[in-house]
Amino acid sequence: MTKAFLLVTITILLGTLGACGSDASCEQLCEEAQAGDCTDVAGNCGSFCGALDDVESASGCADERDAYESCLNSKDAVCDVDCDAKENALESCVIAYCAGNAGDPSCVTLAGSF
Repeated sequence: MTKAFLLVTITILLGTLGACGSDASCEQLCEEAQAGDCTDVAGNCGSFCGALDDVESASGCADERDAYESCLNSKDAVCDVDCDAKENALESCVIAYCAGNAGDPSCVTLAGSF
């Protein structure tokens, strides 16, 4: 699977999720959750989402990411819903993958984000 195909797939998925609630992207969701203090994700949301894009396919964490972003998109404001369990599942999945790929620059970014 090429990187371009993966990015197109993620864009389509995020667009589909946005149709159910808000039209927020990963970066927008992250920034709103940080502003509302309802996420453990720290640091630059653009870097976090880009790193997540980079490892999503190889890590096998697409379902966890989809569930988390769907949860955040389910209300008008991301902090109006408790998505902690879904965030923890995504974090656990990504950390498990990155433990074996510590030299991957995206994993370095993600490790600093959680």
